[in-house]
Amino acid sequence: MNKLHRFSFVPNPASDETVYSWISRYHLMSGYDSFRNTTLALLGVHEERATNEFPCFIPSLSQMTKVAVNDIIKQMTPYHYFAPFLDAATRKSFFKCLEKGCTSNLQSSLGMVANRITPGQFLYCCCDCIAEDTDKFGFPYWHVEHQLTGVSVCSKHHQLLHPVYRVTRKVPILPEAIPEPDSRPQDDRLANLISTELSSHVSLNTDNILIAYKARLNSMGFITVCGRLRLKLLREALKDYLNKLTPGLLVCELLKKQLIKHRYPECLFYAPNASHHPIKHLIMIDYLFGSWRKFSELVNSNLAESMAPQPVHVTQPIMLSAEAITKISNGISLRKVSVDEGLSVTTLKILAHREGLDINLRPSKIFKYMERSIWLKLMVGNTTSSIADEFSISVGAVEVILRKFPDLVVLRKRIRVYKQQIRHRKALLGFLNENTNPSRGLVQKTIRASYTWLFKHDKEWLYQNLPAEIPREQRYACKSSKL
Repeated sequence: MNKLHRFSFVPNPASDETVYSWISRYHLMSGYDSFRNTTLALLGVHEERATNEFPCFIPSLSQMTKVAVNDIIKQMTPYHYFAPFLDAATRKSFFKCLEKGCTSNLQSSLGMVANRITPGQFLYCCCDCIAEDTDKFGFPYWHVEHQLTGVSVCSKHHQLLHPVYRVTRKVPILPEAIPEPDSRPQDDRLANLISTELSSHVSLNTDNILIAYKARLNSMGFITVCGRLRLKLLREALKDYLNKLTPGLLVCELLKKQLIKHRYPECLFYAPNASHHPIKHLIMIDYLFGSWRKFSELVNSNLAESMAPQPVHVTQPIMLSAEAITKISNGISLRKVSVDEGLSVTTLKILAHREGLDINLRPSKIFKYMERSIWLKLMVGNTTSSIADEFSISVGAVEVILRKFPDLVVLRKRIRVYKQQIRHRKALLGFLNENTNPSRGLVQKTIRASYTWLFKHDKEWLYQNLPAEIPREQRYACKSSKL
């Protein structure tokens, strides 16, 4: 059938009605047999799904119904759901794609694919809305607002939306009244915010969005005096917010996973030029402001920039103590001094240069003859700190040599174990020589560290050298005599 033919009649679109709902009503009223071979064929739809969020047949539908493309896009698609968070160029490109029917890559360009947030496989309806629409218009229809990601309840009737599986291109469907439980207060608030955003048709000054966020976060204590975000606290707060929504919502579960992986809300602040799904902004807005009007007014006002938190610069310089100066002058390693002073090694170097101290006390290069000597000392089990002091190099330089020889690491571990074995065996034998007939319990209690190490690593030797255990019957006799 020629797609340039006009529809024989055009039903008036209802308020907040989706494009799919409009053509479904047309088909059911027309009496045509096949939705795919007649109505969709008239629109030139051959492979696409008619229920798509961004239908490709808007230009054809406009031409055949004589309804302006601009009206269809702005009143019957989620254009105003995405538009506020897009810069002017992206917003214009978004509208052009809808206007020309080039919608195959829109989900990717708007960040829906990258964010793993898509409309899903269901259409949603409200039982009370169906009753009101039928009473007012004579028919039920699909509402644009109910299909938006993040809307799980009807903002008007405060009940959960009923999901209906998106059918194929074969048949058109309209919603049926199936009751659902009442919603939670948090669901209602988020749904009201999204409903206000959709109907406000506001274009935000996108340059001020992050400024508004940070201004509000600063007033709530989520920003340090240096202007850094307290992201751990913010993640916990957003997690509590999401837990108050109806359990099981796919978008909430997805955002919880992103909170755990530190991908949200970091992405909003550290990748501001990327395409983020509106629900990420809307949840942040609901948590911070609780109102779309307050947020949009702040973003589009001149107050946003003036409210942005300014980092506080510490003007008092850090001074090096007299004790630290003495230690550095005497050749004490910067690592040891940093521990005593509570400063980083890098800070110590800067302060030492400021004081005119010579900190280049160690050679920058270790020669072969020195490396050989260090290797021999490592092989016999000398500690890295003692070797570093002997050769006037850093502990890190000794460890670099150690890492060159993996077998040395294994050997040194065996040497350490052997030395510990000798020490703990000596402690046990010394205690047994100093005490006459001690019990095993007394040995364990008195030299607990040595007893525990030998029990874990040298149990056979331990039991060979411990006093004989008290026979079981004598243990009871000892206990009764004490009583």
